[in-house]
Amino acid sequence: MHGGHRFGAGRPQGSKSQKTLEQEALRQYIFDEVKRNQQKIVGSLIRQAVKGQVQATKELLERTLGKVKNEHEIEANGTFSLTELAKDAAGRLKEKNQ
Repeated sequence: MHGGHRFGAGRPQGSKSQKTLEQEALRQYIFDEVKRNQQKIVGSLIRQAVKGQVQATKELLERTLGKVKNEHEIEANGTFSLTELAKDAAGRLKEKNQ
């Protein structure tokens, strides 16, 4: 008998492939390390944003305020500086850690 469906052939239904198991283990490891170091990671992002690094500022704002769906939907009263927002956040983080 060649080809076609053979009873018991292949990986059992519902079982996970070795690649999937490795990906899940790596994802869990990364999650645990991020959780363990979250204050250092956030502090580093804030320091980078304060120095004017746009990507760090964008990451912080999108993770806290959410991504902007449409630029035309932004409403603001007055003006603000992303650098000033980052400095304010860094100050609050520093106060929290003291």
